[in-house]
Amino acid sequence: MHLKDSVSEHANVQVNGMHLRLLPLRLRLKSETLALDFFSGPLWRSGFGLALKNHFPGVFDLLFAEHARLGRLYALQSPLAAVNPGEPFELGLTLFGAATEHAVACTQAVARLGEMGLGEHRGHYRLLDARVAGSGSSPFLDAASGLAAWPVAAGPELWLEQSSGNANLIRIDLRTPLCVKDGKVACCGAFEFSQLVRRLHKRIAQLCEAAGEASPLARPLTETQLRLAADVRLMHSELEWVQVKRQSSRSGQTMVLEGMTGHLIYRGDVAPFTGLLALGKVLQLGAKTAFGFGRIDTHFSFED
Repeated sequence: MHLKDSVSEHANVQVNGMHLRLLPLRLRLKSETLALDFFSGPLWRSGFGLALKNHFPGVFDLLFAEHARLGRLYALQSPLAAVNPGEPFELGLTLFGAATEHAVACTQAVARLGEMGLGEHRGHYRLLDARVAGSGSSPFLDAASGLAAWPVAAGPELWLEQSSGNANLIRIDLRTPLCVKDGKVACCGAFEFSQLVRRLHKRIAQLCEAAGEASPLARPLTETQLRLAADVRLMHSELEWVQVKRQSSRSGQTMVLEGMTGHLIYRGDVAPFTGLLALGKVLQLGAKTAFGFGRIDTHFSFED
């Protein structure tokens, strides 16, 4: 499969009035010689950028160029377990705004990366298929049969409309390192539920500004959520501070990225936040989401 650069002439035009477009892709891959330890997000980010630059330079400019530093229009979801030769694994890539128009090019870039080889030892893998997460539909691209359908973006409302009934307990699992700051200082401990809600609001606002698209959250709603969040209390947390090394492909320098993994448990009326947290699972949370940081899972329950 060889596709032309799919950047349209309207890729950087603001879409006034349109709510932020989302397209969560899940790519099923199979390792041939690739072997990776847990959390290889920075490596995947560098490889993805290189493959785009070589084969789809217009999409590379949209996602990686200097102007994109104000807000990356993608979030990476690297494999959550080790990758071993001969075994299948999954890579996630969520696109936002104008980037949703280039899902096939991004998928093809990941496939080309498997041919090029990833990591110091140039481990190879191949693309099996690609689908849109949560759509319940068949893969839009299959390695054997090619492109079956053009993947279609959805609005945030698809996630915001979810409900958990009368849940009063929630567990937040930090599946990959979470990098958040309180001012200019990195947060390295548990935080209140209201801070979590505030950070989700900020993440949505930043993406909307970067994409030039409208927020699905009206100000009265965000104010109400912040008021209600103050009554939800942190009950328990188990967190670990982790460091991830990353070597810059441009400077050759090694940098250390830091964040928290583990879980937090909150008690209170959490039902009004089901949709916001469902959206947060798609958007990811905090900084370095382009490196795979900030993946969360949520578990709602009812406790007497």
